[in-house]
Amino acid sequence: MKLRKFVEVWKKLRETTSKKEKIQILKETLRKASLPERIALVKILGERVAPSITHLPPPVPVFFKEELTLEELVTTLEGMKKTAKRTEREKIVGELLYRMNREEREFFLHLLSGEPECGVREGMLLEALGEVYGKKKEEMEEIFLREGTLERVILHLEGKGGEVLFSPLKPMLASSLHSFEEIPFLEFYVEYKIDGIRAQVHSDGKRVKIFSRNLRDITGEFPELHSLFTGKGEFILDGEIFIPRITFQELMRKDKEKTHTIRIFDIIYLNGEMLDKRELRERRKMLEALFPELVIPYVLTRKKEDAERFFKQALKEGFEGVMIKDPHSFYIPGRRGSHWLKIKRVYTVDLVVIGAEWGHGRRKKWLSNYYLACWDERKERLVQLGKTFKGLSDEEFEVMTQRLLSMVVKDEGWRVWVQPGVVCEVEFEELQRSPKYDSGYALRFARIKRIREDKEIWEADTIKEVLSVSGFWDRSTGTSSDRKSTSEG
Repeated sequence: MKLRKFVEVWKKLRETTSKKEKIQILKETLRKASLPERIALVKILGERVAPSITHLPPPVPVFFKEELTLEELVTTLEGMKKTAKRTEREKIVGELLYRMNREEREFFLHLLSGEPECGVREGMLLEALGEVYGKKKEEMEEIFLREGTLERVILHLEGKGGEVLFSPLKPMLASSLHSFEEIPFLEFYVEYKIDGIRAQVHSDGKRVKIFSRNLRDITGEFPELHSLFTGKGEFILDGEIFIPRITFQELMRKDKEKTHTIRIFDIIYLNGEMLDKRELRERRKMLEALFPELVIPYVLTRKKEDAERFFKQALKEGFEGVMIKDPHSFYIPGRRGSHWLKIKRVYTVDLVVIGAEWGHGRRKKWLSNYYLACWDERKERLVQLGKTFKGLSDEEFEVMTQRLLSMVVKDEGWRVWVQPGVVCEVEFEELQRSPKYDSGYALRFARIKRIREDKEIWEADTIKEVLSVSGFWDRSTGTSSDRKSTSEG
């Protein structure tokens, strides 16, 4: 498919806000496309194929007789992700820009910014593919959960699907639980929740491959783990790679001097049989028979007090919380349901709202994404720590919008900056270093717990207090502060 032809489709998708019309456009385009063109199209619209580019280079003259195609663009962008050097990436981008016309460049710049920005979601592509291949929506969802990517969905529908082994599944996900009193099961597993890298381990007895949560092959990043899984038959395991007493952000730095370990909490496939339709209780027995030394610490209980004690023990040992699991649950790839639940320690601080963005979709009529700030150490100025759209009800969004609009000092259309005046009690799960904000830090998974009408802005926390609350300063010693921490998550 010529890139200029695809750009025409992209423009049509941008011009309509109707989901039904978007799916119709996708269906017509996919129906006319060849197999390689279909795969390229779902990748460009449904995945982040473009690598991050911090500096946009000028066009670099190259001499090609053939017009640029969508398939070539996708292949080139995927190859760029394997190119570590910034100068090489910029050279490739410059060459691509030289081969594009004005409209193609407009699309390409949107793509480099993060996504095509045409309102197409994964579900729309899946629905359009279903209409092309004559499959019901429920069938397509089941295939997608099993296959993991839209490319593999197409290959499956074309009868070209591969083996189960070494083809990663989307991992089963957990929902949040706010207290142990809310546990809905009569009997349940309680296991440590590790703040590491989700890892799906595949082996045929000789070869070992490890895939991340987003299905990326990370086998080469953890060579010290391979020997743990050879000679045990064919299997697919679900677990977590970590270094004890280290955060996810620190783990991602891949400090080669530190030794990684892994704990396994599920088995999905064993010696030719998919186990996803077997109950967790049965899968756990199989896992313990195969890898007793690698099974994550857990208890099986009917008492919520046992879960609370186990939670405290998990925190004491440096883990981020616990998982609560139904022993009768099946393994459902890619789904976040009520059979797996998580309870994590969260930290609470008082922060000031300094700005807000207009929302999208249902929230588009409200200022609903709030920029949060704390005081610097001397309480001379407010420094930003991040933003969140979570925590408030629709009624609270409405009240907050009217209040902030009366305090605007700078209006940028999609975003406003306001005179500081609103203090919020904010929950977050972790603090990490970040050059994006002038505080030097960013909150992970922040949500507004309540508006502090009883507090003036000068009573908000300082950066030193935020660091202390999160235990950030104490991490090097292996201890953490318990001040203003809770078990909600």
